[in-house]
Amino acid sequence: MKKITIKPFLNTHLEPVGSESTEKGIIPIYSLYYKVTYNRKSTQLKSYYSLGFSSLNEDEAKKVIAFESRILENIISYEIELSPNEEYQVSGLKKKYSVYVLSIHNILDIYLRDKLRMITYKSKEHWHLAINFQTPSIYMSALVLHDMCQKLFTNFDALLNQPFKDQLESFKLYHQLFFLKQLKYDFATVIDWKNGTHKKELETRLKKILKNNSEEIAIVLNHIDEMVMDKWEKSSKEY
Repeated sequence: MKKITIKPFLNTHLEPVGSESTEKGIIPIYSLYYKVTYNRKSTQLKSYYSLGFSSLNEDEAKKVIAFESRILENIISYEIELSPNEEYQVSGLKKKYSVYVLSIHNILDIYLRDKLRMITYKSKEHWHLAINFQTPSIYMSALVLHDMCQKLFTNFDALLNQPFKDQLESFKLYHQLFFLKQLKYDFATVIDWKNGTHKKELETRLKKILKNNSEEIAIVLNHIDEMVMDKWEKSSKEY
């Protein structure tokens, strides 16, 4: 495989996205971008997880750059493996990156939050107006929203079908295993699921807590895959 080069830079050709006060005065903050080169052809794309920095030497900048650079390299390597007989073009990377870079935990959470929102509409009670289903939050996950719905709505779980209950249980296990990774740049993204690395990691961890019950492990993996692929298929129609 030809060399993949990823060069981060602060895009000073655009207006600053903010500023910060230092001993040296007011310093502008610029958006973080990457120049990705493969087979002598390049494209530029904006960082997904950063609003911007005043310097690439900031500790936070280094963490984001290492995280997103790994994702970009994995995307290119994966797509080259998918079509080994075709010449890979970086020109289409920008739109695909916006999906490949998404957090698996967030995808599952948003999927279930939306399902919960739709289920509350079936009730004649109007508590759904007081619940924020739209904004994802690490500390206000679909699991917490489900608990809230149980307390607010009369006999709420009677509104849930079994497939949804099963997906919720699978997410509970996933959340238990990977919640802490969401707090730093160490979480799994769509590319990690698509290339199989995160699926293997999840399976390994499930074997420990499910005591090697292959049937239960397969069910959880299938639920996670269903929710991730739902997002992948909907997003893929956009490019």
